[in-house]
Amino acid sequence: MYVRNFKAQFTNLNTDNKLSSGELYYIDHRKNCTQSHIKEYLNRWNISNGFGSDITIGLAISGGGYRAMFTGIGVLSAFDENTPGSQSHMGGLLQASTYIAGISGGLWAVMANYLNGHQLVLHTISQQLESFNVPVLQGISDMDVTGLRTKLDSVDTRSKTGAPVLTRQKSISWNATAKASSLLTSSLLRGFFLSNDGSNRKSNDTVDLNKILQFYKELTTEVRTKRLAKFSISFVDYWGRALIRKIVPNFKKHEALTFSSTRLKAPTQPFPIVCSVERDPDTSEDFRSSHIFEFNPYEFGSWDSFLRHFVDLEYLGTKMKNGKPHRNSSNKNTSVCVKGYDNVAFVTGTSSSLFNTLVEYVHKLLTTMDSEPTDVISLIFKIFGISLLPESKRIIHPEYSTVSPNPFFGLEVKGKGRSLSKAQVLYLADGGDDGQNIPFQPLLIPHRKVDVIFAVDSTSDLLNFPNGTSLRRTAKRYQSTKSELSIPLFQFKDVYKRIFPKTPSEKEFVSKNMKSKPIFLGCEISRDYPNVPKSEFISTTSIRQFETLPNYLPPLIIYTANHDYSFLSNMSTFKATYNQLEVVGMVNNGYNVATGGNSTEYLSCVACAIVKRSSDRLNYSLPAYCLDCFMLDFAGGNCIHVVSGFTALAYSYYLGPRNTKLLHNYRSSNNSNMIIGMCFIVYGWCGFITGCDYKFSTITFYIMTNTLLSAASAGVVWCAIDYYNSATPLEGEEMSRDIELETLEPENITTSTNRSLDTTKQKEPRQRRTLSMISFSSGVICGLVVFTPGGGYISSDKSFWKSVVFGIIGGATGNLATGLKYYLKIDDSLDIFAIHGICGIVGSLLVGIFADSSYDSEGGWVAGHWVQFGYQLLGSAVTCVYVFVMSLFFLYVIDLIPGFHVRIDIEFNMRARNNLRASHHNDELEQDKQYDMSLEMAELRGSDWYEFNGEYSMDFMEFITVINPEDYSDTATETLSRNESLPRTIEFEDFQVIRKRGAPVQ
Repeated sequence: MYVRNFKAQFTNLNTDNKLSSGELYYIDHRKNCTQSHIKEYLNRWNISNGFGSDITIGLAISGGGYRAMFTGIGVLSAFDENTPGSQSHMGGLLQASTYIAGISGGLWAVMANYLNGHQLVLHTISQQLESFNVPVLQGISDMDVTGLRTKLDSVDTRSKTGAPVLTRQKSISWNATAKASSLLTSSLLRGFFLSNDGSNRKSNDTVDLNKILQFYKELTTEVRTKRLAKFSISFVDYWGRALIRKIVPNFKKHEALTFSSTRLKAPTQPFPIVCSVERDPDTSEDFRSSHIFEFNPYEFGSWDSFLRHFVDLEYLGTKMKNGKPHRNSSNKNTSVCVKGYDNVAFVTGTSSSLFNTLVEYVHKLLTTMDSEPTDVISLIFKIFGISLLPESKRIIHPEYSTVSPNPFFGLEVKGKGRSLSKAQVLYLADGGDDGQNIPFQPLLIPHRKVDVIFAVDSTSDLLNFPNGTSLRRTAKRYQSTKSELSIPLFQFKDVYKRIFPKTPSEKEFVSKNMKSKPIFLGCEISRDYPNVPKSEFISTTSIRQFETLPNYLPPLIIYTANHDYSFLSNMSTFKATYNQLEVVGMVNNGYNVATGGNSTEYLSCVACAIVKRSSDRLNYSLPAYCLDCFMLDFAGGNCIHVVSGFTALAYSYYLGPRNTKLLHNYRSSNNSNMIIGMCFIVYGWCGFITGCDYKFSTITFYIMTNTLLSAASAGVVWCAIDYYNSATPLEGEEMSRDIELETLEPENITTSTNRSLDTTKQKEPRQRRTLSMISFSSGVICGLVVFTPGGGYISSDKSFWKSVVFGIIGGATGNLATGLKYYLKIDDSLDIFAIHGICGIVGSLLVGIFADSSYDSEGGWVAGHWVQFGYQLLGSAVTCVYVFVMSLFFLYVIDLIPGFHVRIDIEFNMRARNNLRASHHNDELEQDKQYDMSLEMAELRGSDWYEFNGEYSMDFMEFITVINPEDYSDTATETLSRNESLPRTIEFEDFQVIRKRGAPVQ
């Protein structure tokens, strides 16, 4: 209902470029809900320290028809704490959000959530599953209208005065003959106004046409009040009425519902913002200079420099001049005001008017025909109030939403940009009409103080999936030097910066398959926001070229793109009908889009991103584990190798020194089997690392090649080190087979009396060096481990040398690290700590040095981003300390559980040792004792320190005959002396030890 009444004279305009009092009131009361939910969400990830005291979250949902709507509903369901199971993921973020903006199909999800109040949006959609089997505009089946805008514009020509005139184009094939026109009319009738499910059969034609006509008659009845009030109408009025029926159940009962009337609701939902683009049919403007308007429950207007004014939405439709309403001629103290213009259906349809291109195409096509169109089509257009007569061809723009009268008529604005002061009518197009299909602009307004934006992109760029074009266009708008609008800047440490962060190019977006995982943009203010050169800032031809925003930090952006996590979600934007399985599949896939495929790592990083801007303002340090979010770890260097390595260190430390073993016929494993096993490991490892990129492309080839180069380089380096250290005496074949001992310095220790082990008679033997496949295999494993965190970050045709460096450093570090267990006196027989722990850390640090510059990183130190090395170092340190401490804690707890003791019974091993000694001849007891202690000491130092039969043996390849406890079961009842039962500490200085082959004889 449109009401004109008299109101005391007022100024219906917000001219101070600040938030309206209504929005401030709404947000102030909304904070009571948002801040408590923010704190609750952060506490879920053990973040407190006052970060949640003043954090503002904004949601931006892109357009894209039903595809965007269902994906958006899935995202909102994931954010809603009332959705079953969402608490373990991202539930609560909807209640924690202050703003929510939508465009086109994304707006449908926003309105479905906002207008249905406290009802779960997922429940609302589930009640209407069957309704999506029917097109929004009944009778219009699926049709891809890509390129129709170009065809429509090609029909428009401009007269010298600038007035748009539609003329016939003889080059168009359908205008050639009357016969061709008749055939086209028949085709349109079948294709546009009849469904594809077989209902166009002759037996059903009459019934279907009657249904279609009845549907459009209902629409025109609802729009009639606006026509009778003498307001201009367009296809948007009908489209919005048809659309709102899909969003709000039983909307017929609330036909007169206005957007401004919803402001009276309690602020239980995020503040909704509807975006649209203002167009001048006679002017061509791209995304750099387009006029972005917004509707919210309180105001209508634009923040861009061409306007920066808003009007009270409740009185939209009121005739105004220079910001003041039209006065009543009989009483100059009163004004004529209009209410009801901001109908919810009209506002919702305005932001999704792209779909009117389809109907507009039909209209313009029919008006260019030589023959008369069919009666049915004529009747439908007559219902719409649109004539097909030739005189109706002039100055008609039914594809746009018209706001008439223009509330900003006669308003003189000093800002930069095309003025609207002389326009009698505002033409509003789809919110993504300028290519910016994600509503970032209203969330970048400084007065709204948004800290983080969750952006959901369901744009149809490539195969109905996003390719980053919309993201890129918004970045170009705010980073442009050729815009007709003033470009906002912010100041950070005496440097002027753009307010939108750096974004990946479309080519990089596709090649790196960025739609498959969330992207964090703008994490580091100093790094991620482009600087404005002082020369450019000073030499600008107009002082209005830039607008500096004081005390402003732009929000961090968490970008998630539509990706087929669980359902093939690349449906056409113009797909008109969805069955129940498709709706459920799309919504569930949207849920997975919001959670990053249910990634725990992503969920924890979201919590860190929420507090990032607050920490920047307050100069607080982020929680330690948040550093992992800023680390570059492609395939799990930290979460796999460092974790396993330091868990092994903790376990070895908890067990204590190695217990005695008997070495019998100690020799290396079968080399052939070992080589085959190494090949399988390399093959599987390459598949694992390349698979982490989630696609097959040239990047896959680079990753695999670099992985093999790193592994081979490390193997060669390990071989070289072992070749140098594996010198073997040549005198005496027997000596090359026996275990050789050396006498240590302490005076109270005598030389062994075991003739087979006595080396005191040897004198400066000649030496030979050997190469071993076990050495090479050990190095290969190190090369694979050290390159794991690099993976996709070292993946260009110019990065092959970097992988060789990874291998050289990894092989050398791994070889040397195997000696750490001797000094730490730990029982790490598999060298897990050395190979995985140490090499994992080295790999993470090397990424901080050599990483290529890519979409989510400025690269490593070599690329000029030295701070990345600090992130890698801190992240690795935090991981090491956390894993080591927690592993010790769990080992201690396990050791307390009966039946789950971690430590071996020390007294049993002592009894076994005594039993073993007693089995030898008495005159050899002393010799056996020394021999046993020498073996124990050798075990403490590890088997890497000796080799047999010319093969250098790794711990994990050794064959050891261990004491079988069953053979010594009778020792369980033996009584030990007090000294024997006490644990002993074995020192290096107390016993003879097995030396490395080739060590100098003392």
